[in-house]
Amino acid sequence: VDPGFTHAHVLTLHVQPSQGGTDNAKLSEFWHEALSRVSALPGVEAAGTVLHLPMSQRIWMANIEVEGRPAPAGVKPLRAGWESVNGNYFGAMQIPLLRGRSFTRFDNASAPRVLIVNQAFAKRVFPGEDVVGRRVRAGNATNQEIATIVGIIGDVRHSGLDMPADPEVYAPFDQRVVVATSLVLRAKGDPKALASAVTREIWSISRDVPISGIRTMDEMLSESVARPRVILSLLGAFAAAGLLLGAIGIYGVVAYTVRQRRREIGIRVALGARRSGVIRLVIAQGMRHVLVGLFIGIAGAVMLARAMWSLLFRVTPADTLTFVLVPLALVATALVATWLPARAAASIEPTEALKG
Repeated sequence: VDPGFTHAHVLTLHVQPSQGGTDNAKLSEFWHEALSRVSALPGVEAAGTVLHLPMSQRIWMANIEVEGRPAPAGVKPLRAGWESVNGNYFGAMQIPLLRGRSFTRFDNASAPRVLIVNQAFAKRVFPGEDVVGRRVRAGNATNQEIATIVGIIGDVRHSGLDMPADPEVYAPFDQRVVVATSLVLRAKGDPKALASAVTREIWSISRDVPISGIRTMDEMLSESVARPRVILSLLGAFAAAGLLLGAIGIYGVVAYTVRQRRREIGIRVALGARRSGVIRLVIAQGMRHVLVGLFIGIAGAVMLARAMWSLLFRVTPADTLTFVLVPLALVATALVATWLPARAAASIEPTEALKG
């Protein structure tokens, strides 16, 4: 699944310049200085900040009001996720700008309010319309003021790879200052190698700044799918164990049957039965029970598959490919489990069988 950004070679750090009480101007000044120093480090291609990182399972929401389009009475307003970004965040994450422009240093506190929206927002709020230049009020994202949309970016799966991209708006940091935010760096090589240098540069501005959550976006992406991966591993292990036990059970039953019919098989061979015929006979008798079990199993699987709906991704409970390949795999396993005792039966010497 395309997350909407390039996660390789990206380092993230959670930074909180103040525990509270610092005014917006000082916070903006801190980040202008920090981003300038960090961007100048060798090996850094781009740097920026974002309020909530993708895959962090955190997002703030805002009520959206379109200028000149009042919401009907009794209808809940559209809500969209919102982020405050600074520096070259979109470049650091390689989120494509599809139309319009990105933020610049001129989008400061004294400038008119501006926003960048994602494709999902444009399609939901302005279907079939030109979004750039439209004006909206985006709750806390614009401090309840009207803002002009200046650009459209690609969709980012913010809440997880298994979730569609939600409508989102992005405000420039200087116009929507937040205390705690995440620093994002795109490195030319190993991003973890930059961690100490970046920390040193931030602490050179203010030693008291808390820095935490130093991780790569690769690690965050991996953590976001950790739960389904564990569930899949467990289910896979149980399925493998079930397949193995089934094969052992089939082999044991057929081998026992062959041993009980040892004299009969010896007589058949003595009377001229071909060894290939004996093998086919044993396999056919063993597979008859296997096919009955498969029929019952498939019927049960069809009825119970919907109980696993929450564990499936882009696969329907009645997926045709699954219901074809799995029975074929079971049949192949059963064939091996019946062929081994069948081969042993065909190798019985008539004289030994008649003596037994």
